[in-house]
Amino acid sequence: MKIFTENKERWITGLLLLAVTLFVGYTDNRSLIWLFLGAFYIVGFNEAVKLFDVKQKSPYIYAFIIW
Repeated sequence: MKIFTENKERWITGLLLLAVTLFVGYTDNRSLIWLFLGAFYIVGFNEAVKLFDVKQKSPYIYAFIIW
């Protein structure tokens, strides 16, 4: 149970993202799906930039262009 208490914030975030994803999938609206998947992509991209300690801001420009 130590894994749950040490990473409580990550578990809550993961469950919240799962709930939102299920809701968006259930509504089956193309624009809404595009918006939420794009938002998840940007959040994940932001985490990767922090993880790899990237200092430039140009990767964000490329991420938004790809989205």
